[in-house]
Amino acid sequence: MLAVVVLSLALQVPAPAKPMSREDSLKQRRRDSLSVVIEEAIATSSRDRRPSRRDSVTPELDRTAFLDPQARDLLYRAREARIRQDSGLQSYDAKTYQRVSVGLGFKAIGRNRLLFRTESASRVRWSRTGGAVVDITGERSVAPMVNGGEVDAEMQGMSPVPYYPGREALWIGGEGRVRAEVDDRELVHPLAIGSEAYYKYSTGDSLILTLSDGAKITLRELRIEPRRPEWRLSVGSFWFDVSSGQLVRAVYRFSAPMDIWAVAEEESRRHKEDPTRDGGMTDIRDMKDDEDGPPGWVRAMMSPLKADLEGVTIEYGLYGGHFWLPRTQYAMANAQAGFMKVPVRIEESFTYASVNGPEVLPQVPPPPKSLRDSLFPDDTGSWRDLPAEERRARNRQIRRAAADRAEQRQHARETECAATGYYTRSQDRYDGTLRTAVRMPCDSTVLVNSPDLAESIYDPGEELFGV
Repeated sequence: MLAVVVLSLALQVPAPAKPMSREDSLKQRRRDSLSVVIEEAIATSSRDRRPSRRDSVTPELDRTAFLDPQARDLLYRAREARIRQDSGLQSYDAKTYQRVSVGLGFKAIGRNRLLFRTESASRVRWSRTGGAVVDITGERSVAPMVNGGEVDAEMQGMSPVPYYPGREALWIGGEGRVRAEVDDRELVHPLAIGSEAYYKYSTGDSLILTLSDGAKITLRELRIEPRRPEWRLSVGSFWFDVSSGQLVRAVYRFSAPMDIWAVAEEESRRHKEDPTRDGGMTDIRDMKDDEDGPPGWVRAMMSPLKADLEGVTIEYGLYGGHFWLPRTQYAMANAQAGFMKVPVRIEESFTYASVNGPEVLPQVPPPPKSLRDSLFPDDTGSWRDLPAEERRARNRQIRRAAADRAEQRQHARETECAATGYYTRSQDRYDGTLRTAVRMPCDSTVLVNSPDLAESIYDPGEELFGV
């Protein structure tokens, strides 16, 4: 699952859970509800977010960042549009599809086998005043090596949302939200403020589109290349609507593979030098944080340990002659752990029934307050500033309250399923920027056999994992 973790880190797509049988899934629901509550309660909030860390853009770096004057103007337009976004978009009704595929291979050259795949389909109705109503219409997963190829419902209820205010158009880094400034502890965004210290820019081709009403739209390519090859830096091509600065198409990749052991050592060193300026690679740093690191035989067996984001392609479509909304998103990554290679693909597509249509969309009720806000309403500071014993006491209090809330949620779910055959879960996603109500059928077979999914979850020749 290494490549899944790396790709999820880059694109903020939830890593798929290990598949389980339908019986195990039923047994797990009660524990899952508690896990969700605890995760929501103790997750890092905006109050704990660290300031960005980036290199300064010196006059020399600014001078050498642009290979032609048009590149500077196009970058500034895109940067302004990225932060501003379009308040004219009020609502849409869309269908979404997501597919995550994980493979496994044992040869440098040879066929990869399907290790795991999950698919989901949904209807997403979003309004600027009401949030997003997500109806999960299809969901299934398969793991040929684990369960003999039996297709099962994941019942996760996770669906991509095509657009919401503050969404990151490049599908890269952060929590899916726009961050104004570069933070070099994560993937260095090529359009964010301060990116001139890391990239060089040049304009490429141009294209003029003529709409049905005779209006013309000029698209221009902005090419980026890193000042040095590093996995945090990308290389790619981005097309923008010249008049609005909105992104229309993007193709990019890592400029160099990610050496997991080297990143773990670097993050461990930075953490020891200044714990208050942690990097964004906590899970990877934990591999090295033990006194002596992992045993030598582990490193020998798992070396080389690398991951590479080989390609991301994003396509936007023009709707209503004014709004650029995502249509397709595709990412491919590869990981290597010793003699094993793990390819990962993530595919998403969106089709829109209406944009700014006349229909009135339902209002999403506010989710309950997080346990942290409920138990400590006057707490406005960061828990990092509290004594260790105080933090432990608060976490124990949260876990006790979480158990009670989990019981309440489970009872409400059973009551709703008995009455309607569906259950609804309200939540705030993307660090509170999107209020969401997710509605799912209680019968998982409805999801597995959904007409919104293809007849088979397999591509030709994938059914058997092999010896």
